[in-house]
This record gives sequence, C-alpha cells and structure tokens, in this order.
Amino acid sequence: MGATVVDLSGAFRLRDAALYPKFYGFEHARPDLLEKAVYGLTEFAREELRGAKLIANPGCYPTSILVPIIPLLNAGLIADNQPIICDSKSGVTGAGKTPTATTHFVEVSESFKTYTLFRHRHAPEIAQGLGLPNESRAVIFTPHLLPINRGILSTIYVKLKDGVMRGDILKVWQETFADAPFVRVFAESQMPEIKFAANTPFCDIGCAIDEATGQTIIVSAEDNLLKGAASQALQNANIALGFDEGAGIR
Repeated sequence: MGATVVDLSGAFRLRDAALYPKFYGFEHARPDLLEKAVYGLTEFAREELRGAKLIANPGCYPTSILVPIIPLLNAGLIADNQPIICDSKSGVTGAGKTPTATTHFVEVSESFKTYTLFRHRHAPEIAQGLGLPNESRAVIFTPHLLPINRGILSTIYVKLKDGVMRGDILKVWQETFADAPFVRVFAESQMPEIKFAANTPFCDIGCAIDEATGQTIIVSAEDNLLKGAASQALQNANIALGFDEGAGIR
C-alpha cells in the first residue's frame, strides 16, 4: 500500500490498451492505470516523476531514439516531408534471459540480422514518445541483432528544415541536457560508439549533417541493460522519492 513502483516491463508504457494484444500478446488487465502511469524517460519527465507512484520505465530502443529526437522536434528543426528512419542495433542481452533458438551463440556469432520488422513492441512506444500516431508512416523503425553481449547503437536519419545547421542541433541538445547528468553530447567529429557507452549509465548522442541538403544522421549509443533499463529505473526512483538523481549510479 502506497509503494512506489518502477515497472521495467512494457506493461504500462503504452497509453492505448488496444495496442497490447498486437505488440505484447495480452489483453491489458488494468487499462485504468495506463493514463496514471508516468512514462519515465527521465530527462523529459522530472516534474511528473516527483512523488509518482507508478512509473513505466522506457524500453531500451526507444530511449536511444527519443533522447536525441524529442528536443529537435520540440525546437521545430525537423522537416515534415520525410520520415524519421530509426536503424537500431542491440546486443543479444536485449532479447532478455529466456533462451531461444535465435539467440544461441551459434546463431548469433559471426552474423548480423534484422528481426520483428513492422511488429516490434517498441515501435508504438517510439511513435507515442514522438507524439505521432502508431500507424504513422512518419517513423520507420528497424531493429537488428548484433553479435555482442550488450549495448545499443541507433542511427537515425532525418531531414532538417531549410537553413538549420549542425550548430543549431548541438545548441538545442546542450541547452536541453545542460542539467542531465547521464546524457553526453558529442560536439566534435567523434561519433558515439557502443564501447564508450557499454557498462555505463550514459546515453551518448552526436550528429553529422549535409548542410547543402539538410539530410542529417544522428547517432546514439547506450548500454541496453543500464540507461536502457536498470540505471534509468534508478534515476526514476530517485526522483520519485526525492533523492539525488544520481544516487547509487555515479
């Protein structure tokens, strides 16, 4: 009674109960709680998290995509005439701990593949986080399985509005995440890599832009078990309970 719950499953991430049978394989037993749950993408939910009793911890893929893209949408930098293409790669721990034929070492090692195209459970979560309809063609999400243990690298393709420069993106990110201890902005030529983020609580973001066309490639990296799960859950719990956001993480 009165407990604070940070739910790491997907059971409270989606607002629309009708999406659960298709993407999660079950009818939602408590749709009344979906609107009450705080979606805990920490950097964008601090006020909602204070004192929250039910927190839906975001999925690992959505975290890697929403962290860099939400600020750019909010700032009006992204053009409306092209989809946001999210090409994401995860280590095998992203599949969970239950053994399956597709995650055995001999199946994963020395290979690289896509999976659950157009039906991955994180697709509607990404669309929801970007404020877009689930069936919208404005977002295309393709997950891949990497032959490594942990880590996510997302390569995101967007078209910017006329006149937007790389410096504008970096300025928006730097202002948005000035007080975000676990987001690192790569402002130089070096792009994020899994090896920089693995075994850390950080989401690293960087970008490259063809200023003649406005085509932009955004790269983000994180540890799917930490910023994509456990350490973000701890961030959320800390804020909900009134502790320092980095307690037990730094």
